[in-house]
Amino acid sequence: MDTLAHGLLTYAIAGAKRTPRHWKWLVLFGILPDLVWLPATTYWLVTEGHVRFSIPLYDISHSLVVWAAVTLCTMLYFRHAYAVTWPWALHILIDIPGHNTAQVIFTPFLWPFSRFVIHGWWNWLSVPWLIVNYAVLTFVIAGILLRKRDRSNALQQK
Repeated sequence: MDTLAHGLLTYAIAGAKRTPRHWKWLVLFGILPDLVWLPATTYWLVTEGHVRFSIPLYDISHSLVVWAAVTLCTMLYFRHAYAVTWPWALHILIDIPGHNTAQVIFTPFLWPFSRFVIHGWWNWLSVPWLIVNYAVLTFVIAGILLRKRDRSNALQQK
């Protein structure tokens, strides 16, 4: 799934769960794995004229082991950080089946303990998948926004 779709999915889930206070943090953690490796890859594209994929950064940011370690450390420090870091894990879990042989790289979800990867079942870059994905996300987010608008209008009428 692309970075924008990860962010929209996180917003859709946060909106459905009615967690408005934290939605910005949730969306940030939902796109965080891509924000780690994408800037370096973009830099190389701009400066060298070709994509040089940043595999070490991708390995770190798409590892459930790293996610668990960061979540545990933040839980010990902040006590409730796990409530904000779940979109990071969801991002990884969605990328595992969404990276198949059409992509350059698979999701190393057990890194650094293992290089085991699962060859995904669908190609998130395919046009049919992108159309369905964004259509569903648009429908769900429109429903959330309409529900919020109706709730706000009801409160104003009181």
